[in-house]
Amino acid sequence: MQQIETGVDSPFKQVLGQADTYFNSVDSAFQYTLVRQGKSSPVQAWIGGPLSVFLMLSILPVFPYVLTTLVPRLAGQSWSIVGLQIPTNSFWLWWVLCSSSALLLSLLYTPLDKRISEREKNKKIPANSMAFCHLYMAMRELRAYLVNQRKPHLADTSKHLRLYLYWSDTYVSTTALMKYLPSVTKDRAAISVSLSNLINVLRENYPWFRMTDDTTQISKAFGDFSARLLERIEQGIEIDKVLQCLGSLLAYEYSILKTPFESKAVGSGLSLAEFGNTMLCDFANSVLAMSSLQRSNVAAQKSTVAGALQSISHSLNGVLNHPNILICSIGWYAFLSILFIPTSLLIIKGFLHIAMDSTIVIGIITTPFIAAIAVSTAIYTRSAR
Repeated sequence: MQQIETGVDSPFKQVLGQADTYFNSVDSAFQYTLVRQGKSSPVQAWIGGPLSVFLMLSILPVFPYVLTTLVPRLAGQSWSIVGLQIPTNSFWLWWVLCSSSALLLSLLYTPLDKRISEREKNKKIPANSMAFCHLYMAMRELRAYLVNQRKPHLADTSKHLRLYLYWSDTYVSTTALMKYLPSVTKDRAAISVSLSNLINVLRENYPWFRMTDDTTQISKAFGDFSARLLERIEQGIEIDKVLQCLGSLLAYEYSILKTPFESKAVGSGLSLAEFGNTMLCDFANSVLAMSSLQRSNVAAQKSTVAGALQSISHSLNGVLNHPNILICSIGWYAFLSILFIPTSLLIIKGFLHIAMDSTIVIGIITTPFIAAIAVSTAIYTRSAR
């Protein structure tokens, strides 16, 4: 493997300087992405949310029942419109009016929601830059820790590195593999497998499977990422060595981004892509030169609890996104029923004080069923594309 100089004017320093320039250019978009992640825009929150509630409670039908009860008391038993007598105590009239109004407003809101989502997307950083940005932030926190020795910097570093692993290509999900499977076999829950474990499976089951020495070292380094790097960060030891490893990894992550510097050579006769591959090998060798550390008891207990919660989350996610539409529909119906039925009963009996009848019972039972069919159909259609 070609050795890379690390002097003041070395290619390594040049690439890290370019990486600084790139991060500074996307820092505001990255911070905006972090702040807005998992959140809807104010328009979606104040219009889309209430509109969804209005649609759901119109079909339920809570709103029609309330109007059937209150309007005759407040505005008379009927209205005369263009010579027609409109009974205000007609439940079906209010149900049709509320449901049709909610559906019409939803259809009108859909283009607005699409435009807002597109605008939000343009403000956020591209997904292929998230790994680089989280790694850069981890290095920034580590440098701050070396200056002031404040423990919160270590916690922030661990957080950014775990997010780096999430956004990088070190894990392969079954969702990414589905396109290679026949449609009749697409009935597996979505899981995520580390690349190093996937390689071990291939080695164990296929004796003819071979990899280059560099590929073996790289996969093993990412497989030992937690034991060799994250543990040192959490325990606050050998931070300078960790920072050196992450610097090589950052140079690689920068080299695979589509940037204005991509086509330029960076010295030593190497293109940026070739230099990045060399730095990735340096990263792997540096990581494997470190010894694995044992986790502390507190960290191990936290990991056990987090693992149990993650296992439950993965199981639930696997059922709700199952490629088999029947299993997916049943899962969504059970999930929505648990959320919707108790809430509806609480509102109707506890706040509205409305007497239960067959119409309301049927509405409460069928609404989660209709929603489950709609959601599972959308998921099945999306996965079939």
